[in-house]
Amino acid sequence: MRSFFRRLFVTIGAAVVLVVAVGGVASATGTVVLTWSPSGTYSYPTLTAGQSASQGFKLTNSGSSETDTATLTATGSSLKATADVTLKGAAAKASPALATSPSAGGTVGSATVKDTATLTGGYNPTGTITFNLYAPGDTSCSGSPVDTETVTVSGNGTYATPTGYTPTATGTYRWIASYGGDGNNNTAATACADEPVIIRTCVVLDTSSKHDYASLQGAVDAAAAGDTLTVRGSCTGTTTIGKDLTVTGQQPSGYPTPTLDGNRAGPVVTISQGATVTINTLTVTGGLASRCCGGGISNSGTLTVNGVTVTGNTTIGSDGGGIGNFGSLTLNNTTVSGNSAPGGGSGGGVWSDATLILNGDTTISGNDATEGGGMEIAGGTATLNDSSLITGNSATGDGGGSTNFGGATLTLNDSSSISNNSAFDGGGVYSFSTMILNGSSTITGNSATGNGATGNGATGNGGGVFNGSGGSLTLTGTSTITSNTAGANGGGIYDSGGTLTGAIAGPGGNVYSNTPNDIYP
Repeated sequence: MRSFFRRLFVTIGAAVVLVVAVGGVASATGTVVLTWSPSGTYSYPTLTAGQSASQGFKLTNSGSSETDTATLTATGSSLKATADVTLKGAAAKASPALATSPSAGGTVGSATVKDTATLTGGYNPTGTITFNLYAPGDTSCSGSPVDTETVTVSGNGTYATPTGYTPTATGTYRWIASYGGDGNNNTAATACADEPVIIRTCVVLDTSSKHDYASLQGAVDAAAAGDTLTVRGSCTGTTTIGKDLTVTGQQPSGYPTPTLDGNRAGPVVTISQGATVTINTLTVTGGLASRCCGGGISNSGTLTVNGVTVTGNTTIGSDGGGIGNFGSLTLNNTTVSGNSAPGGGSGGGVWSDATLILNGDTTISGNDATEGGGMEIAGGTATLNDSSLITGNSATGDGGGSTNFGGATLTLNDSSSISNNSAFDGGGVYSFSTMILNGSSTITGNSATGNGATGNGATGNGGGVFNGSGGSLTLTGTSTITSNTAGANGGGIYDSGGTLTGAIAGPGGNVYSNTPNDIYP
């Protein structure tokens, strides 16, 4: 505070000045502390008539708030004088508070972390707030910040980083927000530990225990049966689930597509016998299996898959590049694409020897194998419902869309379709078991390429369906087999000792517009 002087002139007699300080508190919060100098009692000399004497008095406020007024009182044997002293100047400095709220964490390379600071208790604050972000490992925030952003203050209120920072490494980042103060306000700052932001490649949250984990296997091991685990980011590694659980992918702001990546270390997810598991809205990729069955998912329990993409998985010399199933498997609105079972393997997309159900818009596409490019049904039942689709798959051997063996039953219902697949024989389906087409289901646009030759040397039979010995093919409703091609015979159906029911060739029938013929023989 400023110091103020006022001189008191006493002109009669011998006077004693008693210095008393009285101060009011101004609008800024704080304490008024007033002192006079000289202090205590000051005695003037005896004055003759007409004589004068003077003494300067200094009033100082050493507190943290301004005064309104101060009163100086002089007393003497024959005189009492009073002088009012008015103090003016800048308000004493207030001590504002700074509360901060960092943005949520995320995954490295995709999350943008920001900070928000709320300034309160300031006296018309101006100046700036500076946000500094410190890298993982700098637990004392003593190194150079990886990001510095400054905003202008114009009163109490909330201020945020203008751009934020995209982390390039995993770990715990820490914000510090600092208000620089001004003529009316002291500085304020948060501490290093106040604002941690965790950046990971993978975050798995158990919604029951509220604990989070850095891997799916860690979360599964800690979970109780019946828990739901949410997956954010890309979780690398293989996981075995032996208890009843739900695993759901989430993609809040700052996170990439939730992904389980096996990193070529084995099947990405293995469901043990007896476990009932639901997997929702995830991508399953990077699986590699060298024994049966399933590069992406290997299921021996009861598994329901909703809105999942199974892609980029492989089995070497084994079956089920995308999924291998020994239990009960239901695929709802799920995509199985870009998987492979080379080297003698079967079922590039799905291999099943139990119960398989495809619902909704489930699509098995773009997979390849030696046998059964899209699927191999080795036993049990496989049912395609709604608008489920097997398309664009290929086999170097037989069954571009699917093979059907082992007493299995393959059923197409509703508007489901097997289309645009290719193989040596049985471009759509290579079947030695029971096959049923219901509703308006179709087998269309498939090809049995054989050796690629034309004329008498051409091979490749059953562009739509190769119905082998012991096989049974039934068409009901408005189902059709149309626009398929074979290199040799049976563009629509090649029947090699099986049974055909309800299959009618040619215009007006349900097997038509196939090349070179609709049904052979």
